[in-house]
Amino acid sequence: MNTSSEWQLLAVAVSDTEIDIVSDYLWSRGVVAIEEIRTGDVTELRTSYGNEVEQLSRDLQQRFPHLAVRHIKTDRAVADTWREFAQPVHIDDTLQIVPLWQATDARASMSDSNSTVFIDPEDVFGLGNHPTTVAALRLARRHVRSGSTVFDFGCGSGVLAIAMAKTHGCDVVAHDIAENAEEIVASNARANNVDVRWATTPLDTTPLNTGTTYDTVLANILAPVLRDISSVIREITHHGSLIVLAGMRAEQWPSVQEHYEWCAEIDSVTIDGWHSVVLSVRD
Repeated sequence: MNTSSEWQLLAVAVSDTEIDIVSDYLWSRGVVAIEEIRTGDVTELRTSYGNEVEQLSRDLQQRFPHLAVRHIKTDRAVADTWREFAQPVHIDDTLQIVPLWQATDARASMSDSNSTVFIDPEDVFGLGNHPTTVAALRLARRHVRSGSTVFDFGCGSGVLAIAMAKTHGCDVVAHDIAENAEEIVASNARANNVDVRWATTPLDTTPLNTGTTYDTVLANILAPVLRDISSVIREITHHGSLIVLAGMRAEQWPSVQEHYEWCAEIDSVTIDGWHSVVLSVRD
């Protein structure tokens, strides 16, 4: 985990018409907080992105080449002030995601330990409050069988993986390309008294010792990535496997769906324009 006292913020100057568009892009990339600072006719969006801030900066400038992007170095304690305002997220009537630093108060008031998942995202995506995470978890809890094998593709802080291990007793493997995700997922898994195995690559299925495919694949990633990884997901699923796709806007679903024609859609949820689906593998 990042223990440096200095933190690097990303600042993007946007016009009024671009605030929502750029903010949506930043949220979709997994930032945990965005600060809006108004100066005259320009709004500056500031956010942090852990060790991946340089990559996010490059991606932003490629996606929005006309925008001015700058880096600001600040004290880590200042960058983490968003934690004071973090709130539990209610996924459904029986499950909530609670920031790990609020665990003491939450444990004192809860009657069922399996009704709460504790998460500290540190420097990666996944406090549990983004619409894509909420929708994906609602769908997974609705359709995934207890005790089944699950692969969390692009797991971030491990919210989906840990929730399925904790509430459904699933045998879970996770993978993410973020540099420190493995350590953060392991820490969050320990905080919830569950086991989440780590795959060094999406095709590394050896930790499960149950063959080369999974009963369910969870993928809460951006639409372009969902399109790109369809062939990999096909390799690690079998007939009847479930695939939960999230991280795309509703208007992006048709272009993603074209890459999953070997599946049948069985359910979907849209929250604030973010669309998530459950697919069943046909062949």
